[in-house]
Amino acid sequence: MLYWLLKVILTPVLFAGYRITVEGRRNIPQHGPVILAMNHRSFMDSIFVPLIVRRRVTFVAKAEY
Repeated sequence: MLYWLLKVILTPVLFAGYRITVEGRRNIPQHGPVILAMNHRSFMDSIFVPLIVRRRVTFVAKAEY
């Protein structure tokens, strides 16, 4: 529930504070598994993508991170 609350609060802040360009969002299926591969042009990609995508995003990373 905290995930969706933060998403509702932070998404308008994101669009107000940054110039965001999204390409191909309509290609992401609404249901079922999906892998999103970001190009990591910035550290902020890992913050922006979950706010822009309409699904819940879970990152896979090493335990040390």
